[in-house]
This record gives sequence, C-alpha cells and structure tokens, in this order.
Amino acid sequence: MKLTDEQIAATREAIGASPVDPQHPAVAQLEQAFGEHTFYVDQNGLLVFVDPVEMDQEPGDPRLVLIAAWTDDDRRQLGAVNPVDTGVTLPRAP
Repeated sequence: MKLTDEQIAATREAIGASPVDPQHPAVAQLEQAFGEHTFYVDQNGLLVFVDPVEMDQEPGDPRLVLIAAWTDDDRRQLGAVNPVDTGVTLPRAP
C-alpha cells in the first residue's frame, strides 16, 4: 500500500525509518515484483505496510511486513521471503 505523507511521517517517528525514494531506479522493479507500495529498507531487508486482510488476518491497522531479506553480508542483494509480520502497526489515515 502506498502511504500518505502523514503516514510516512508517523512511520519515521515510530520506527526511525525513511521510505525508499520513489524516484530511485529500483522502485520500478520493486513495484513490478511486489506491487505498488511505499518501500522501506532496514538491516533485515525490504519492508512494506500491508492490510491485514491481505494476509488472511482480521481487519485492522496496516502491519509492517518483511517481504525480502538480504542475501549477502554487504546488503547489496535482496531475495523474496514468505512475508514476516514485524508486529509494527500504522494507524489508518483519517
């Protein structure tokens, strides 16, 4: 899911992460592989917020999910993984 500016600011405040710049050349490939999302990268890999219903869970606030993990120690390559719920939620935009 694409986040609003307010949601991006709330995420930055809550977890200290900034999204991947939407103009970054890799975003087109990421969207092709994973769909339209606001992507985040951290020490574990690539993360996105997902509606719980998309994960066959009860409706609720979007959840931050790891969708790809680093495959090398230099953190230069990502490999898709089964989605891993990080436990971080984001209040829905008003």
